[in-house]
Amino acid sequence: MNRLKIIRENQGLTQTEMAELLGISRQRYFMYEHNKRSFPIKYAFKISKIFGVELEEIFLDIS
Repeated sequence: MNRLKIIRENQGLTQTEMAELLGISRQRYFMYEHNKRSFPIKYAFKISKIFGVELEEIFLDIS
């Protein structure tokens, strides 16, 4: 499962809500979450700050 999806679901957010937090369209967020586009580091920093997760948690599969 995609790390972005896990983080989003753990926060109880929809794709639309996550996109709004990042200031992007839901379609663009969908593409990031499904690895259709590269995920810009600026959004990773934003997610890290908003949700208090480490950057490694966003990009690495830490099991």
